[in-house]
Amino acid sequence: MSAHSFSPKSSLASPANEPTRILVVEDNDALREAIVLALAPRWPGLIDVADGDAALTRIRDPESPSFHVVLCDLHLPGASGDTIQPAALERDPDTAFLLMTADASVDSAVSAMAAGAFDFIQKPFDLAQLEVRVARAVEHVRLRGELSELRNQVAGAPGDFVVANSPSMQSAVETAQRVSREAELDKQRSETVRFNTAHLEQARERVSPRNDGRTTALAKKKSEPTGAERSRRSQQMLRSLRQGAHLCTL
Repeated sequence: MSAHSFSPKSSLASPANEPTRILVVEDNDALREAIVLALAPRWPGLIDVADGDAALTRIRDPESPSFHVVLCDLHLPGASGDTIQPAALERDPDTAFLLMTADASVDSAVSAMAAGAFDFIQKPFDLAQLEVRVARAVEHVRLRGELSELRNQVAGAPGDFVVANSPSMQSAVETAQRVSREAELDKQRSETVRFNTAHLEQARERVSPRNDGRTTALAKKKSEPTGAERSRRSQQMLRSLRQGAHLCTL
């Protein structure tokens, strides 16, 4: 395991103004080093390890603070990624866990997201895009930390603190709105994964060697809208257009 010291370009800090702590878990030495070189200049609090057992040791170390973000491969020597994920979230539920894998299985993505993963990253990936997704995770953790801190301030403040026009409450409302948007994005990502899973299963059924062609024909026939269905869709579109035109005149 190793820690890296770089001069940060624009490192995001935690609510306590501490360096953002990121753990990278990847057994492929070349890929792990590439990830470190891509991320450490921006987040110098990054630590990388090469196997699952070393990751669990770092995560469970009572002498060290929890990680803000864990970027972890699914298949590793020692503990696997789906074992490391619950350990990281048990240590700190606010940790953003990003799971990497070369598997093409959407089922793995669904399982990871259902278990609380923040993101699921398919290998191979572009390092610039990886940095964007890690930055999104860091921002998510930062906003949750700010919201928790503001809640504590409101709970322990005198009555005249809770005034809608006060700067503190305005800041709390703005933070809550940002966190709400993040939650909505998380929901949309989960819905996208479920949608892709359903389509993957349909594709598997169509290309299955046990399929003699009848399933494909049936699926095609089923997907073609009937005359009544086309009429219903046209009416819905017309109503939507009318509503849009009405709103534009308000």
